[in-house]
Amino acid sequence: YLMGQRQQNGWGSTNETSFAILGLTDHLLASSFSESAAATQYTVLLNGETIASGSLGRGEPAVSLEIPAAQMRAGSNDLRITQDGSGQLYYVVNGRVYLEQSDIPAAGAVQVTREYLSMDNEPLQSISAGQLVKVRLTVTMPQDAAYVIVEDSLPGGLEALNENLNTTSHIAALYEWQQPRYYWQEYGYNYKEIRGGQVSFFITEFNAGRRVFTYVARATHDGRFAALPAEVYAMYDLTVWGRSASSQLVVSGE
Repeated sequence: YLMGQRQQNGWGSTNETSFAILGLTDHLLASSFSESAAATQYTVLLNGETIASGSLGRGEPAVSLEIPAAQMRAGSNDLRITQDGSGQLYYVVNGRVYLEQSDIPAAGAVQVTREYLSMDNEPLQSISAGQLVKVRLTVTMPQDAAYVIVEDSLPGGLEALNENLNTTSHIAALYEWQQPRYYWQEYGYNYKEIRGGQVSFFITEFNAGRRVFTYVARATHDGRFAALPAEVYAMYDLTVWGRSASSQLVVSGE
């Protein structure tokens, strides 16, 4: 039953996924999944032709297989997974399609807008390599929500300032203090995380209404870059979701 309810990224929220994994673990421990469990032979066929085969057991309990679109035919395809052995064979099949799309529109019940500004809060008409850029995310929540995440993916030409580094923390902190305060929450969020090409804000309680989130980035490379939409969602209520529109960013040389 649990495997039948699994979605592409789990069983819904992180909480639901955690309990589903706990249930599956208990099931495996109570079943014949033991040190002496026999290996299971598997074969994967696409439109009648074998594209993969092997053995699964204690030494190799899982395998991942990618089927490129070039191997598939137009219209419907027949994918079959067979096994030979007494062990249990669990499988998940996901389909992903990447489409070329220049513009992604805003969507969702939560309204999200994103702006690239100068450090004086003026809209940027142009960006030069090495320049500091303030990114402003405006989120309008239609209802009270809890455990909300605001995520923004940086385009290739920008790099968020790491506030934990001595060389950049004073710059980001200086402009952080200029943000409006929301009653007991100093900046409108509980925690901010900067990692890789993404900045995330975590909010325990997000009352209905409008909030503004900002962070500082530096233009590091010149060129034309695509910025994926910023996204807002509640961790434990998948109906609370929204995204901004995508945008294009041009960084000129110094």
